[in-house]
Amino acid sequence: MTGTAGAAEQKLRQWVDTYARLHSGDDTWPGDRPRGRPGRCFEEASRYADAVGATYVEGFVLVADAPLMFPVFEHAWCLTAQGTVADTTIPDGGALLYLGVPLHAAFRRAAQARRHTWAALTYDPDNLQADVNDAVLKAGLPPGALALPNTPAPPPGEPGPLAQEVP
Repeated sequence: MTGTAGAAEQKLRQWVDTYARLHSGDDTWPGDRPRGRPGRCFEEASRYADAVGATYVEGFVLVADAPLMFPVFEHAWCLTAQGTVADTTIPDGGALLYLGVPLHAAFRRAAQARRHTWAALTYDPDNLQADVNDAVLKAGLPPGALALPNTPAPPPGEPGPLAQEVP
């Protein structure tokens, strides 16, 4: 293939190859703390992030052994300082792919407090009255809400710079 079609195919192959490398692999738990309770991913990922300084991520996960109707679902996990997945609730090798938004600790804590739920952006099965974060869906994330590389998290109990800006 040549020309525009060839360039497009090459770009698509690069994109697919990049995302293929983002899967969790066979070992997503660093073993530095006990595993979390299944079904409580938002709470467990939040607690883990606060305990070890990992980055909380909220998004979707693709799992291998889920019923055919639910192979992708809303989920929360953490990223270590090395950028690897630390999933508190899905057993090693159970997740095929993660796609999510890394959230700054101050934004996450303030959104959870305002919404009275462990999930910062989405539904939380432990508090279905919380619904989704409509303010973020309508207006987008406020400046500084994303956990960018080399952005230190404030210590637990300190609201951080985004507490007043959280929708």
